[in-house]
Amino acid sequence: MIDAISGAIAGVGAGLGANYGQKKIDQGQRKPDFFNEAAWFDRWEEEHSILHRMEAHLKAIADAAKPDQPQTQILVLQPGQFIRYQTYGKQYTMMFVGAATQVQFNVPGVGLVTMNLNAGWNIVNLPDGTEVGLSASATSNVNVLYRASDVMYRSAI
Repeated sequence: MIDAISGAIAGVGAGLGANYGQKKIDQGQRKPDFFNEAAWFDRWEEEHSILHRMEAHLKAIADAAKPDQPQTQILVLQPGQFIRYQTYGKQYTMMFVGAATQVQFNVPGVGLVTMNLNAGWNIVNLPDGTEVGLSASATSNVNVLYRASDVMYRSAI
């Protein structure tokens, strides 16, 4: 019985000694408690720049996912005068005329081109800086609905 009690006391003592020893080891491995302001600020700047880059990427994704918002304007074509139109960075350009009309385009690098536009929507797709007008022999003004869009059909019309 004494052997059992002495064994139990030895076990308890070993356990307490192990806990005490582990505590001393943990204290020795602990980092000193001080605040390094320069290191903290450098890390903050790095995280801040990462967040800004992420925000820019998310904005680019959101802008690309937006539905097409076509640019529309009314052009009043007059005989002998040309109006310069813009593509507004869009891929396709279209014109709507109420009746079949002969229209002249002054295309940069190409020159004067005459096209017969049918009544309704006509796909034009000419480069930015193109001028549009009626021939000098035309008898009256023509109103044209001009649209620049990134979508050829569907919501473009």
